[in-house]
Amino acid sequence: MHLDGTEDFERIYSYLVSEMGCFFLKAGRLSSSGYLLKALKEENKKIVLAESCTGGMVAKMITDIPGSSNFFLGSFVTYSNDAKAKMLGISPNAIERFGAVSRETVENMLSGALNRSNADIALAVSGIAGPGGGSKTKPVGTVWIGVMKAGDDSQYVYRMVFEGDRNTVRQKSAVSAMLIAETVIKNHESLDNHGNWQYNEK
Repeated sequence: MHLDGTEDFERIYSYLVSEMGCFFLKAGRLSSSGYLLKALKEENKKIVLAESCTGGMVAKMITDIPGSSNFFLGSFVTYSNDAKAKMLGISPNAIERFGAVSRETVENMLSGALNRSNADIALAVSGIAGPGGGSKTKPVGTVWIGVMKAGDDSQYVYRMVFEGDRNTVRQKSAVSAMLIAETVIKNHESLDNHGNWQYNEK
């Protein structure tokens, strides 16, 4: 696409933000982890992760950046249901009832991560990266992403359905998770406009 100047760029960017939500589009040169760390630094906040399908990928992308230890406390890589129960204190009955890939489980992952750390922000990801494990109601590529601030009962939890192979789904999940977290930290208004929004590539 050819853009004639700043006015065209700003017009198209504004339209895409209104359609997709600001956490999927960034106009700048930073990586998704760069934007997240920049927001954490500006707000003087520290983050903890609870990762399932991403298997530590979010933590890796954050710690690729020098100085990230000032704002990143660590990650609970709770890949199995047993790990979710033992490391984050999630009831096995709740996981069995709602499934590991669900809003309820991600909400519990957020609360568990905050309760077991001194973080200001928790970011949680749980999904089906494939190639197997999907169903009609939860196809391969289904990912739940959540963010929660300490001392705030509000939880921002989103359902995504990404296309691609296993590694692509995991990468899209990690990038989206960090951009959503950056949006929550910066209190962008457009996040509230998409509070019940579901993203589906398929």
